[in-house]
Amino acid sequence: LKQERLLFLKKVIDIKTGKTVGYILIDINDDALLEESRKNVYEDYIVYYQKSLIASSSIDKNHYSELHSYIDQEIALPAKVVVGSKERLLSYKKIEGTEFSIISLTSMELLAEEVSKMMNALFLIGIAVILFMYFAIGYLSTTITAPITSLTNHISAFKEGNLVKYTGQIYGDEVGILIHKFNEMIDNNNELLNRIDANEKKKREYELALLQSQIKPHFLYNTLDIIIRLIALNKKVLALKATKDIADFYRIALSKGDEIIPLSREIEHIDKYLNIQRVRYPDILDFTIYVEESTINYMVPKFTLQPIVENAIYHGLKTKSSQGTIQIRSKEDKNYLYVVVRDNGIGMSEEKIHKAFIKSSEANMTKPYGLINVDERLKLYFGKECGIKVESCVGKGTTVTIKVKKVVNHV
Repeated sequence: LKQERLLFLKKVIDIKTGKTVGYILIDINDDALLEESRKNVYEDYIVYYQKSLIASSSIDKNHYSELHSYIDQEIALPAKVVVGSKERLLSYKKIEGTEFSIISLTSMELLAEEVSKMMNALFLIGIAVILFMYFAIGYLSTTITAPITSLTNHISAFKEGNLVKYTGQIYGDEVGILIHKFNEMIDNNNELLNRIDANEKKKREYELALLQSQIKPHFLYNTLDIIIRLIALNKKVLALKATKDIADFYRIALSKGDEIIPLSREIEHIDKYLNIQRVRYPDILDFTIYVEESTINYMVPKFTLQPIVENAIYHGLKTKSSQGTIQIRSKEDKNYLYVVVRDNGIGMSEEKIHKAFIKSSEANMTKPYGLINVDERLKLYFGKECGIKVESCVGKGTTVTIKVKKVVNHV
């Protein structure tokens, strides 16, 4: 059987003599050249050498000149052309460095089918991706938004006063960090509330101890006894003033129930107390009060001065052989109000001052209200940096300085 073959003949020349020493013949089977291309049902190939056909996959030879006309027209390739009543996609490629060129024809019908198949595949892939994304988003929504929603509900409950920690599953992401911080806040608030409850309980105990100290039967009896004696001695003016003073003293002590009052009211209260005591002890007690006008509206706990003044009278002046004096004055700096109570009594040693500030047990809360109670009460209201400071010199007197934060309106 005859077979079309592609032959290449090359003369071999000796570069030294220039003589022909032989020839190289390359014999290529046409079928072998395009064997792989014939397996491709979508494309046909034509191989040219110097515009001469040397091989073709399956194109009818009658169409060669027609194809060459498209190439000679120099139309933009690739281009859609009609070959043998069928639409084809024509491509042309010249192999650089050789005289060979290749024409490729692709069936538009088959190409459309492939595009359709590809579009269908892409559509199915798109549907699969959408379904995957739907379920993935649903899962992520459950794992992310569910804890956020639960946390939001806990925060709303917190605003209503329900201090309950988040107990659901906590992840290590940003939402988990928020939940940890929320739980820490709940713990801190619970601890603070417990501390406030304990402080409020202490305040109530101090208030009860103060009230008990204000209404001591012997103080009231002794004052009334003095008033009766003044009347008997026909000192009606003094008796009337003493009666008004003790009435005002208990009015301020018992009325309204305010725990924090302006300094002006506290000074009025201690003034009535000292007036009563001066009537009782005219030979041992005198007093002066000087309050700066700018300080009268600052708030102080009620009954702050009375225990300090009482200590000054009974432990400083009463045992002195001559008359003593109590001086009360106020002053301020940028942040604090100071009320200074000074007496020229017998004074106290460092040991006695130390004992005065030994903390009482709960069982001792019913004992007479003393300096330590005043100090702790001030710290409860205004912080640990506030309280009282005692300075004393034996035989010369004692100075007690009260330090509180400058607060005009206490809520």
